[in-house]
Amino acid sequence: MRHGIRGRRKLTLTGLTKAMEDAATVDLRAQVSFPLLRKVLGKRSPAKVRGPLRLLASWAKAGGHRRDLDGDGLYEHGGAVALMDAWWERLMPGVFEPALGAPLVERIRAINPYAQTPDGQGSSFFDGWHGYLDKDLRRLLGRRVKRPLSRRYCGAGKLRACRRVLAGTLAAAAGEVRSAYGTDVARVQVKATGCTGRPVCDQIEFIAAGAVETPAIPWQDRPTFQQIVELR
Repeated sequence: MRHGIRGRRKLTLTGLTKAMEDAATVDLRAQVSFPLLRKVLGKRSPAKVRGPLRLLASWAKAGGHRRDLDGDGLYEHGGAVALMDAWWERLMPGVFEPALGAPLVERIRAINPYAQTPDGQGSSFFDGWHGYLDKDLRRLLGRRVKRPLSRRYCGAGKLRACRRVLAGTLAAAAGEVRSAYGTDVARVQVKATGCTGRPVCDQIEFIAAGAVETPAIPWQDRPTFQQIVELR
């Protein structure tokens, strides 16, 4: 919205709606978490993660969407989507378990999942550990953090050790994706719909309340309702 009204620009009602719809397909981790993770890993990343990092960086630069723009039934950045899902599940325990221990991490996870990824419904990325990681990494980078966490987690607050955690979990996640899909991560195809039982299945599914069922639709982090108001 700020971009749409910068300078003498004016944002139409259509433009305002498009801004909301654009945000509806964004993976929060690609937009907010990945730039910090990339910063911590530095310019000279281990060779084993350079390919996965390029894939994630390209996805983030394009907006970090989980969507099918050309209507071919497949996500545009399917490999990056699958990789981020797999990495996040390994990254959170990799960062926090050394200090908290596995039992406590699992107890916290039972209350607040690592990430509220699409699960057949319309609301996503409301809960999650994004904030925990964000504060920890920003502090590690020497940035100002309001209400910092009581201790440092990633690599016990040491940059080199944290880099090893990030690179190790990313490499393991890339291996997991290759094994699950039987192909290189960059060639992974993730279906937007008709994906029941697959490692990544974001489609929104409806409960039939009458005689006719409604087919699944591609995921979006949709609002409960949309209301556009113009003041004259």
